[in-house]
Amino acid sequence: MPMVRLSNEALKPETDRKDVEDYLRANGTSYHQMCCVGERSAFADLLEIRKEKHPSHCSENNVYIGFQFAEVKLHAGVST
Repeated sequence: MPMVRLSNEALKPETDRKDVEDYLRANGTSYHQMCCVGERSAFADLLEIRKEKHPSHCSENNVYIGFQFAEVKLHAGVST
């Protein structure tokens, strides 16, 4: 798994989904989307950062960073 450097300069709070995903793709970082993580109105982007062994089990646990986004609905008559 490639090491990812997340920059506080590039990914600040309030960064929109497009900018986060563009940043991850530009740095060759894979991620996937998952429903219902925290903010339940939109999918979250999950970035696996490592696997670790659980002390009481034989299996590994995946450790993720999650980027949460709120869904923004446009009202009638508003254009983008």
